[in-house]
Amino acid sequence: RPAAGGAAGAGEAVGPAAAGSQHGSHADGGGSGGGLGFGGAGGLDAGAIVGKDADAQVCYDGTYAGITGMKSFFWSFGTSWRWVDSYGGGLMSTALDRRDKSHHKSILRSSPFIVTSTTRLSITTRGGTGAVDTVAGQMADFSGTSSPNGFLGIAIWQRATGMWALSKRRMEPNQDVDDVITFTPEELAPLVGLEVTVDVVDTFGTYWGWITVRSFTLEGTCGGQQAPIASITASANEDCRFVGKSSLQSFFGSLGVPWYWTNKFGGGMVNAEVQHRDWEHSKSILRSVPFEVTPTTRFSLITRGGRGGAASIDGTAVDASGDTSHTGFLGVAVRLVLTDHWVVSKRRQSSSQEDDEEISFDASDLAELVGQVVTVDIVDAFHGWWGWLSVREFNLHGPCQTTQTNAPLFLDPPTSTSTATSTTTAATTLVSQTTERPTTTTTEAASTTTTTVDSAKSESESCVAKKSTAKPSLYCFSVMNRQEVKLIQEQFKRRASIFACNDYNIISNIPMSIGKDECGKEVYTWHNDVQAVPMGDFKKGQSTSSFLNTETFILAWDTLLAGGKVPKHDFIVKVDPDCVFFPGRLRQHLGQYTGQSVLVKNCALYGVKLFGALEAFSEPAIDIYRQHREECKEMDWRGWGEDLYIQNCLESHGVKGVEDFKEVGDGRCKAAPCTDGSVAAYHPYKDSAAYWKCWEESPK
Repeated sequence: RPAAGGAAGAGEAVGPAAAGSQHGSHADGGGSGGGLGFGGAGGLDAGAIVGKDADAQVCYDGTYAGITGMKSFFWSFGTSWRWVDSYGGGLMSTALDRRDKSHHKSILRSSPFIVTSTTRLSITTRGGTGAVDTVAGQMADFSGTSSPNGFLGIAIWQRATGMWALSKRRMEPNQDVDDVITFTPEELAPLVGLEVTVDVVDTFGTYWGWITVRSFTLEGTCGGQQAPIASITASANEDCRFVGKSSLQSFFGSLGVPWYWTNKFGGGMVNAEVQHRDWEHSKSILRSVPFEVTPTTRFSLITRGGRGGAASIDGTAVDASGDTSHTGFLGVAVRLVLTDHWVVSKRRQSSSQEDDEEISFDASDLAELVGQVVTVDIVDAFHGWWGWLSVREFNLHGPCQTTQTNAPLFLDPPTSTSTATSTTTAATTLVSQTTERPTTTTTEAASTTTTTVDSAKSESESCVAKKSTAKPSLYCFSVMNRQEVKLIQEQFKRRASIFACNDYNIISNIPMSIGKDECGKEVYTWHNDVQAVPMGDFKKGQSTSSFLNTETFILAWDTLLAGGKVPKHDFIVKVDPDCVFFPGRLRQHLGQYTGQSVLVKNCALYGVKLFGALEAFSEPAIDIYRQHREECKEMDWRGWGEDLYIQNCLESHGVKGVEDFKEVGDGRCKAAPCTDGSVAAYHPYKDSAAYWKCWEESPK
């Protein structure tokens, strides 16, 4: 995980500690400056717990205090949490001048751990008291801005459901007085055996609208027997059977809105109230604990209800937002955890809502998923006649004996070695296909961050993946959404587009591997946890008709600067995934500008500008952005495209814009045929077949 870069601070790094079997105190003497990751996790800390032998249980016991200690175990979502020396010192979610005003919601989240019967935790806080007493039972939400009706305090987040299970607000009326918020073993008893995080939550924005935390103590995660799944009956053939309310609730959790038990229609878990089941209601998912598919895995569910509208949701991205529709799906789907897509799905076929129907997935249905981690999702996205579905029994064969309720819904990062530097607003998570938490080591120093990612070589390895050594050197990146996964994987397999640059990275809100390099090592996305963005509209006064994705790319640039690769290359190139790109040709366009501080304006439509399909910047230009990015983030950029944001930022700080209208043939500006070998890229080609047809037609 790249640690964030910046000038302020005491050399601290960002992000959760690695799991281990040791415990103790993790503290430092304080310091100032630097913030945790903007939107996710990144970096590691020398105070992190390290070491995990094969037989040791995950253990996080200890006290985490000061900048180094706190940042070794916590990361932020929504906005950056920064260390302040005022108010007794601590991590604060807002800038000092915004603490009593409306600001972005934010969460400071701990590393996940398993609750045992002896787990106890306490956290030292200062600040306001917020408006509401609790957020227990709510989905964790850090989107949007704070309000006078928000919460300010500590919540326990249950990873399997995505909901806050317990919470406590600050009660001390004086913002300058410590309030130690404690959760006892008795209070945590309902969560024994489950994986949770400790969230410091700021959704409150008015007088005393802030909270700081400076130390955290956790006890009782080392050793001890973890609670088994409730109501399991296992036999010699490894079958598990979940029947009835308590048994099903031990293996399934709700996403979207709560599912509850009803005794009507033969009994079962259902999400829509009986009187509303045929009317429009919120979409929702009843999701199982994750498990790994084996060659013998099969499962079945006993259901009642309707058939829904859509026959299948195979290959679609998971979506539990918004309301149901007449064309929605009603049935059971298998979700691939790695990509957050539904891979195979089945709906009820019975013509009567009151008839039991067994929906079964046998080994042949799951054959392509062997070795992958999945969940079973019961999906309700439909309203209309018989617009409901209930499940009262689930039978699983194959992975039963290794399935536990504390299995993570999101997979953990690969082993990395970092040299920590001071922090600013970047955030990156690298996610692997293994559910084992790796051993991670870090060293603090006031030097540039280096991180072992993708095909980088450790000292003990003999294989090095091949990358271009051509000059000028290009560091290329793409920001990938769910619809672009296949195209990126194809490009990587053929070492085309950005994968023919001197170095590359894929930034995405999907934590996944895009494939294996020549050494057999997985190449992972750098994970930024961002939401989908809408299209702009000139008629609404917005300055782009493309995606309003500026905030996404602000985070992406922070991530790149945190990764430590930028200073090693002559040019930094952003490439849209649907852009047919030839790095060798781009070098011919850029060579004359090596060492200068330039950005390339590649479109003359409605004025000379930078157009976002392909964006090329010299390394000195991006270094200027690094120096002034906080000023640029204060520009009135909402309604802009990301290309206009970076152009305005750089030009306002002296970077020269050079014109090259033959750099890219773009259908939204000036198109060029794929047979024109003078341009470096062609755009847009979103369809895979069209993309590779253009690539084949273009001179090599």
